Amino acid sequence: MDAVAAGGREHGSTMTTTQTSTILGVRPMQSGEAPAVARVLATALADDPFIRWIAGTDHDRATVWMLAGLRMAERHGLVLVDESLDGAALLMPPGSLPLPARENLVLAPALVRAVGVRRVPGVLRALAALDRAHPETPHWTGLVLGVHPRAQGRGLGRRIIAAALAAVGDDAAYLEVCEGGPAELYARFGFEAHARVSPGHGAPVMATMWREGSGGARAGPPPTTRARCGGRPRGPPPMPAAPCAPCAGGARTPRSCTPSCRRRAAWRRPGGWRGRAAPAGRSGPAPGPPRLGA
Repeated sequence: MDAVAAGGREHGSTMTTTQTSTILGVRPMQSGEAPAVARVLATALADDPFIRWIAGTDHDRATVWMLAGLRMAERHGLVLVDESLDGAALLMPPGSLPLPARENLVLAPALVRAVGVRRVPGVLRALAALDRAHPETPHWTGLVLGVHPRAQGRGLGRRIIAAALAAVGDDAAYLEVCEGGPAELYARFGFEAHARVSPGHGAPVMATMWREGSGGARAGPPPTTRARCGGRPRGPPPMPAAPCAPCAGGARTPRSCTPSCRRRAAWRRPGGWRGRAAPAGRSGPAPGPPRLGA
């Protein structure tokens, strides 16, 4: 589980924590605490295959990576910590990923320091593959959960997860763990196996997990058609039943409505999805690959 963010902002979701609230002894990270939290996370995840792929065994490089994520999350998401700063969870709200180009430019110097100049292109491609594996359904993303070795075995990780889910509220949640990682821990909190992602470029295989929200509009299963196969998407993203009337009738220009509505209109126009003919016998998107463990 990997991510970062700021405490108490709303992003069009049902986030319930505030800048001063404390749940189970867990609270939003405060200004000035990021460097200490970054060091704790670098130590907590020193043996994590993904962090080993990023920074090797260099604690300083791992700390740079964590600090960059924490700074980013302070601007766009939520970072939860315990009072002793022995554990932390980093969350990103619905719609915040993938990051905009401007944010990526801000993070570029830290990326170079963490992975080295020569590895930057491959690392970026692997991270982009993970981004593409996200479900279309709006969701929070858990990017990082770490507990310092001195505090492990005391239930702190479980308390942080519970506080994170309280912050998420009725929204759906998504996370990635290295294959063979602590999937059973997250399963106790309602997460289910979702997919298996091979980012390539030396990155470890990741198992993604999904927890359905209790809000009516987000209660359905996450779509899997964005999973990659041989470098190409398996079919277009699933769409609601129909586009709005102006888009369906061609009255709007390509930039005048929401992207999802324009895609729905494109699917139903002659020529199908992005100019390709719809599969014979089908009136909608092709089914995606089976979910992990299905």
